[in-house]
Amino acid sequence: MEETIAELRRQLEGERQALGKERKAREEAERLQGEAERRLQPNTLSQAIRVETDATLTTQGDATDPVNRLYPKRIVHWLDFPQLQEQVWRKFDRTAAFTSRPLFPSDTQIDYVVTNIQNRPIYSEASLRNFERDTVDNFVEMVIKALRDDEVFRHEFGIHGQVTFYDRKMTLEYHGFDNSEEEEWWSEDESECLDREQDIEEHEYTISGNKARTLKIRLFLTDEGMDDFKWIKNFVAKCTCDGITVANALARYIYREDIRSEFWERMEEPSEETCDVAFHIFDRSGAVKAKYKDHPVQRGTTVWGNELDHGPLS
Repeated sequence: MEETIAELRRQLEGERQALGKERKAREEAERLQGEAERRLQPNTLSQAIRVETDATLTTQGDATDPVNRLYPKRIVHWLDFPQLQEQVWRKFDRTAAFTSRPLFPSDTQIDYVVTNIQNRPIYSEASLRNFERDTVDNFVEMVIKALRDDEVFRHEFGIHGQVTFYDRKMTLEYHGFDNSEEEEWWSEDESECLDREQDIEEHEYTISGNKARTLKIRLFLTDEGMDDFKWIKNFVAKCTCDGITVANALARYIYREDIRSEFWERMEEPSEETCDVAFHIFDRSGAVKAKYKDHPVQRGTTVWGNELDHGPLS
C-alpha cells in the first residue's frame, strides 16, 4: 500500500513539473509574441495623434496647390540610407560611455507630450507643424546638442554650430548637403513671380568657419496668389547660402480699412451669397450679432500691431 501511495505521489509531482514547464513555455511564447507585435505597431505618440474630422474647422483652400510654399514635385527612394545609418551606429558603438548616458525625457515628460497631442487635433498646416515639433524636432535637437557637447563626436560628425529648425532662431552650418534638385524645382516656380516683387531689399553676410560662406537675405513684397484679395499683402524673406535656397518665410499684412470698404461694396451687390452672409452676420434688426462684436479679429489681438484696432465693423 505504501509503495502504491509513493508511486502516486511521484506521478503527481511529475505532472506538476510538466504543467509548470508547459506554463512557463506558454508565458515565454506570449511574451515574445507581445514584443514582436509592439515592434510592428506605431509608437505611442503616433497613436495619440488626433485629426479634426469636421471640414468646417480645418484650413480652407486647395491643399494640392500651395502658395509660396516649398513642396516636393517627386519623391525617390533613399537607396543607400541603411548603409549610411549603419555607419552612424558603428560610430556610436565605439564610445559606450556616451550611449550609456540617459538623454531623452522621463516617462512623465513623455506623458505630458502625449496629453498635449491628444488635446490638440490636427486641423491645419500650423497645427501639424506643432505636432512635428513636439514629437520629432525637440528630440532631434537634443541629440544634436549632445553630439556637439561631446568633443569626440563633434569632430566625428563635423558639427561646428547650433542646428535648430526653420521656425525658430537659426544658426546653421552645412556640410556637403546637396540641395541641387530642391533648388531646381523651387527656381522654376520662383521665376514665374519675380515680376510681381515690390520694394526689394537685399542684405549679404559672410559666415566664418572652416570654409567661409556667403549668406544673402532678400526681402520683398508681393501680391502673388492674392489676386482676389486686394486688402492683403505678402511679406517674403528668402535666405540663400552660397546660392542655394535654405529658408523662406512668409508673413501677411491685412489692411482692415480695405476689408471694410470691400465688404460693404459686396454687400450692396444683390446675390444669393450676399444674402447668406447677411443672414449669418446680422440680426433681424440689421445690427451685427453680439458674437461677432466680441470676435478676436473684431477686438484686435495686438499680435500684429494696430491694424485690427480701427473700430467696429458696423
